[in-house]
Amino acid sequence: MRKYTIKEQLNSETGKQEETLFVEDILEDEVINKKVVGKIREKYNLNEELKMLRLGILDNNNVEYQTYNTHVESCRTWGNEKKVKALKEKEYWKDKYRKRDETEKEFISRLKIGRADSS
Repeated sequence: MRKYTIKEQLNSETGKQEETLFVEDILEDEVINKKVVGKIREKYNLNEELKMLRLGILDNNNVEYQTYNTHVESCRTWGNEKKVKALKEKEYWKDKYRKRDETEKEFISRLKIGRADSS
């Protein structure tokens, strides 16, 4: 799913400021999960992570394990926050899509009207 942003941009041909439509994909849960693993891997490679898990099994109060676990939980919290935000964005944008025969200016006008109606 995608979300749309309207930004003012200078048209190089006319020299005038014009509204331009920017599109970006809303992150899916699988992508967020991969980003969470990436954040964990920034600090712990797979072998180090396995070592920390073994330490945690042997002694749940091990300082190294606690540090690792805190890092992992902060990465998971970050991911869960991203998922909640993505879900809200999906709900907001689910009925706002650009029609096949609609010009960019027509779509921008329709988005602006929708925004005014919801305020």
